[in-house]
Formats: sequence, C-alpha cells, structure tokens
Amino acid sequence: MIWPLLFSICGCGLGKGSADEMLAGRVKQALYDHGEANLLRVDVSVEEGIIYLSGETDDAQQKRRADHIARRISGGAKVVNKVLVEP
Repeated sequence: MIWPLLFSICGCGLGKGSADEMLAGRVKQALYDHGEANLLRVDVSVEEGIIYLSGETDDAQQKRRADHIARRISGGAKVVNKVLVEP
C-alpha cells in the first residue's frame, strides 16, 4: 500500500499532532476567508486541541472577531487569545 509510505515520507500521521495541524489549518483558513486583511496578522497554533491565537491587530474589535471565528471551528477544546492590540 502506498498510504503508509506516503505518511512516513511526509511526516504525517493520524495521531494527535496531525489533528492539531488540521485544526490549525481550518482556523487559519477561516480567518483568511473572513476577508479582513488585518486578521491575516493573527498567528494560529494548536496544542492538544487548544487553539492559541497570537500576533497583532489594529483594534479590540478585530481581536474579538478573530476569537469568535476560532471558536466557531469545530474540534477545538478552547481558545486562548493572546493577540495584542497595536493601533
């Protein structure tokens, strides 16, 4: 079978790490799809199902919007929003 070989070559797996990576990708895509350029300055990482937001936004409303978008993505245990507001 090619799938086990493909997973071993790319470093992919079906463990917790890959689930976290997939969740991070979905959150990043949702922020991108929102269309607000400043949300692209928000960094996303996921550890053990916990979504961490960091980076900067121009105002508190954008910070809240990023948090709201991340919370709408299924699969996250919770969201920790460390985004800084830098006007």
